[in-house]
Amino acid sequence: MDLRKANAGSLNPFAELFNQLEAMGVSQSVIEQETLAQSKQFQNDGKGSLRHVETGQTMTEWVAKLRDTKPHWFPEYVDPETAEKTEADALIDAATLTPSPKTIGALIKAVGEKKGMELLKAAGVDLKPINRNGDMRPGKKITGAAGDKPAATEDVVEARSKNPWSRHYVGPKGQRGPNFTAQGALVRALGADKAAAIARAASSYLGATKAYD
Repeated sequence: MDLRKANAGSLNPFAELFNQLEAMGVSQSVIEQETLAQSKQFQNDGKGSLRHVETGQTMTEWVAKLRDTKPHWFPEYVDPETAEKTEADALIDAATLTPSPKTIGALIKAVGEKKGMELLKAAGVDLKPINRNGDMRPGKKITGAAGDKPAATEDVVEARSKNPWSRHYVGPKGQRGPNFTAQGALVRALGADKAAAIARAASSYLGATKAYD
C-alpha cells in the first residue's frame, strides 16, 4: 500500500502526518519509524484541524518546528560529537598533508605545541620550507582507521593518566577512563578556557560524553 496516498485529503492523523513529514524533508527511515507513534498524539479538534493533545499545536505547526525540536530527524543532521572529531581530523590532515605556517599554526593553536609537534613528527613532516611561501613537504596520513598514531612517550602516558578527559585517566581510587567529577572540578578551579585546553590535549572538549584519544 502506498502510505502517501492512504486516506489522502482526510483528517486521518497517520496519513496526514506521513505526508507532512515527507514534504518537510524528514529522513525516510524516521518517517517509517515515527509516523505511527507520533500520529497518536494528534486529534481532530472539530474545526478542521488536527491538534497535538499536549501542546495544542496544529499538526502543521508541530511539523514546521521539527528542524529545531528534532534536528536528528533530517538527513543533513551531523552529530556534534562526530563533527568535533571530524574537525580535529581535518586540522591534523591539513597540517600533515599540506604543511605550511598557516596549517601548522592552526593545529598547534587547537591542540597545543607539544602535541602538535608530536603529530607532525609522527607524520614525518619536515619543517624546513621548500619555497618562499613557507610550504613544506607533505607527510603521511595519520588520521582515520588506517592511520598510524604517534607513539606514546613516558611523559605523554603520564599526562594522559592525569587528564580526566582521557580514556587513560587514573582516578584517586584507581578508576580508569573519563571522569566527569574530576572534569567539573577542573572547570571550577581553572575556568572554562583553561579546562577546555586540557580537554583538547586529550582530543576532547567540554561536555564530551566519551573519550576520543
